[in-house]
Amino acid sequence: MGFTGRLLLAVAAASAVWSFAAVSVGEDRHDEPSGAAAARSTDADEAFARGERARRAGRWGEAEAAYRAAWQADPRPELAGELGLAELALGRFRDAAEHLGASLLYPETLAPAARRRFSEGLQRAEREVSSATVAVSRPEAEVFIDGRRIGRGQATYFVYLDPGRHEARGRLEGYIDEVYPFEAQRGRESMIGLHLEPKPAPPAAAPVAPVRASAAAAPAPASGPAAGTVFRIGGVALAAAGVALGAGLL
Repeated sequence: MGFTGRLLLAVAAASAVWSFAAVSVGEDRHDEPSGAAAARSTDADEAFARGERARRAGRWGEAEAAYRAAWQADPRPELAGELGLAELALGRFRDAAEHLGASLLYPETLAPAARRRFSEGLQRAEREVSSATVAVSRPEAEVFIDGRRIGRGQATYFVYLDPGRHEARGRLEGYIDEVYPFEAQRGRESMIGLHLEPKPAPPAAAPVAPVRASAAAAPAPASGPAAGTVFRIGGVALAAAGVALGAGLL
């Protein structure tokens, strides 16, 4: 895939980062007082100035923290790009690719020199990371990579990943989670498909057989010896039927 194609995919990945930033810092504040917006812009400018001083001095850790504070205060494309370049200098290639891609979402807002720096930085970052395109059969499902929520409401996602073992998961109420483990290779793209199946319906309860009335109990046998029983007394056999044994026999 050429750089233009990869750049389009990077922009797709960055859109999720940009949306997350907008929600996190409250970019979409229609009712925010103008004074609060001005204060956020001032905070961002001050943090950016600190980042610039640290970058020129080669203090990349300090520069990264300052650029991040600036971007969180006001997620403008140029701030995302400078944050991405600082992350690139620190060897945090996946984060760098995401933020540099975010900076190129609106290239017309960037000065030509900045746009060139960010594009070159993105190419360098992409050589060190892997990427994945994730397609999900149910767009309303939530999609996760290694437990990190990627998004919801889309049929496909593009993400940058560190090389190594990963796990994609699709989750939707009423459906069985689809889990897809895969190996991400440096400089390569993985194609992931998540097909969610509905959970099976619970088994129907077995019908309960009606309880039948028990048959009438047979009459208990009469007490005493049954007819035809033979008693032997002193060598004389006596039939029980029709014979009365008096007390004098004993």
